[in-house]
Amino acid sequence: MRNALQTLDSHNEQGILYKPHFTINKDSRNEAKKIIQNELIQIANMVKKYDLETREVDLSNSLAAHLSENWGDLVDCSSAHLGNYGEVDRTRIEDYDREMEELADTALKLAILFGNVDD
Repeated sequence: MRNALQTLDSHNEQGILYKPHFTINKDSRNEAKKIIQNELIQIANMVKKYDLETREVDLSNSLAAHLSENWGDLVDCSSAHLGNYGEVDRTRIEDYDREMEELADTALKLAILFGNVDD
């Protein structure tokens, strides 16, 4: 629920190669936010009422998964797939592919780094 709430609150965030948008209208977004906020309050009350312990969650694996997905997306952005993003000068394809490969390699290195969780 927190992730959904963060996503709903980040509507002005702009990507570099993408522009996020919601297919639900503003009223529905606001209603969803209210529902989530109320549920989070309910959860907090239940935790207090039943004296539940907080579970610690390591975000490393989640980051590793997202970065692995980013790596795949970057690999798919090679010049062979440029039609999905617009025109690129054919004389620049070699440089473009090299730079995209470097970005993909960095995403993969980070995914591996975050995936190396100390036990």
